[in-house]
This record gives sequence, structure tokens and C-alpha cells, in this order.
Amino acid sequence: MREAKAAALLADVSEKKWQETVIAVAKARGYLVFHTYDSRKCTPGFPDLVLIHPGKGRLVVAELKTVTGKVEPEQERWLKCFTMVTGRPSVYVWRPGDLDEVNEVLT
Repeated sequence: MREAKAAALLADVSEKKWQETVIAVAKARGYLVFHTYDSRKCTPGFPDLVLIHPGKGRLVVAELKTVTGKVEPEQERWLKCFTMVTGRPSVYVWRPGDLDEVNEVLT
């Protein structure tokens, strides 16, 4: 019963609210955060967040989705390209249920 309730709560989290949460975690951990606020005028598919930690020299690229949100082909292309260039796991698709992973990655 608890799991069903938790799943229902996660399903209600909007992408905007989820993004605010991830940005808050990133800033609290010392990351610089870039987000395009009006993506309608940008190249299609560019990831939601580019996070850089100046002290650690770490780059994290994140596409944020709701529980049911789908990664579009243009988004997948950008994510694959970022993965190729970074040469290490630093590219993520995060959903509201991934908060533990977000905390772990950004620590």
C-alpha cells in the first residue's frame, strides 16, 4: 500500500517542479546551473540542464522527465553526443523517482 501511495505522489510531480528540485540540489552542492528558459527558440532536443562543478571539474548533463514522459529522438541524439564527448557516465535522464541517484551523482 505504501508503494502505491508513493508511486501516485511521484506521478503527480510536474516536470517544472522536478526541475526546481534538481536545480536546488545542484546549487546546494556547488554546481553552476544552465537551463534554457524558452527552449522554443533553441535547437530541438538540447538537454534540460547542464551542470558544472568548478571545484571538482565535473560536468553533468540531465534530461528531466515526469514519470511517464518520453525521451524524444532529438533529445536522445543530444544525450548520445554528450556521452560520446565526455567519455564517462555524466549524462542522465532523471525522473521524480530518481532523487536518490541525483543526490549521489551530485555529491
